[in-house]
Amino acid sequence: MIDQLLSELPLAMDAYEAYKRLHSGRNAVTVLEVIEKEFCKELNYVDDAPYIWIGVACAAKLYNELSTAIHDKANESIDDLSLNWLSDTQFFEDIKAFLSEPVELKRLSSESLPVPNPIDWKNGDAFAFPLRSEIARKYHIENRYAVIWKINDEVKTWRKQAHMVYLSVCEQDRLPKTCEDMLNLGFIPHQPRLDGSVYEFEFALYIDNPHTISEMQIFKIGNYPGKPQLKSEIKNSSASHGYPIFADYKKDNVYDLELILCALYKSYGLYT
Repeated sequence: MIDQLLSELPLAMDAYEAYKRLHSGRNAVTVLEVIEKEFCKELNYVDDAPYIWIGVACAAKLYNELSTAIHDKANESIDDLSLNWLSDTQFFEDIKAFLSEPVELKRLSSESLPVPNPIDWKNGDAFAFPLRSEIARKYHIENRYAVIWKINDEVKTWRKQAHMVYLSVCEQDRLPKTCEDMLNLGFIPHQPRLDGSVYEFEFALYIDNPHTISEMQIFKIGNYPGKPQLKSEIKNSSASHGYPIFADYKKDNVYDLELILCALYKSYGLYT
């Protein structure tokens, strides 16, 4: 039944099938982490995110893993989409009915309390690491340094803590030594408006494994409290809670943090 209903929403069906594919051998929290990685662009785009939440909720319900938070998010998404749906909306009501059948909503243990991040970075901490991968060479930024500036903590929907950071790139002799140096670097955006006039700069960095820190040669360069006021930044934006980066993942032997940073730097450069 639910497969037929979701056929009206191809993106929701994609998330639904992804959850089922990933479920084997994984717990619900891990599945959700991987879903956020696979659908990070869609989850950060206000028009696509509702479909992802609906698909995830329907799949979680199949496995009796539907948390209160995901259930509520899916219902909000259904309400938002049905308001602007031009054709028959009965299937939205049918999806709601499927999600609200009298089965106890299971609270994930990780939703009770935030999970502390084992990488204990303080707000204002700044770090750097050398760009030496093939992707850095491809984009002609090898031997420069990536800069990470933590500005806040964020607890995501399934209660796994991220470091909210700004990212930059510079030569070794320009690594910041003061707060002013940091502010003068410029930062890599991730979410341009269609006219290219303003951007979002916050990234939700998930990094749990000390081995990642060691292997990427991430080192601390200082602590610079505060948050930059960038001319190009979207003000009071509710489009996302930061572009998610799962730093402990690798692709083609390169960590995701470096892959994403290099690709976005190549696309957008640095903005102040």
